[in-house]
Amino acid sequence: FVCAEVDMIRVNREHWPYMITASPENIQQQETWLEQNVGPMNQDWMVIAFTLHSVDYYFRRERDAVEFALRWS
Repeated sequence: FVCAEVDMIRVNREHWPYMITASPENIQQQETWLEQNVGPMNQDWMVIAFTLHSVDYYFRRERDAVEFALRWS
């Protein structure tokens, strides 16, 4: 199961090359901001890894990743 997850991340990184790790404290606000400022989930951005301590957001465009990092870091 762990290997399948690693392979999934490796495949998705080809399509989602930019990753930002954020705190899950404001996940609802983060996802609302993403929908309003970046676009639909799974089209322009997605979440692959979510834990109690972090959320990994993946982006298709570098500009979107940078704007998200500036807003939520």
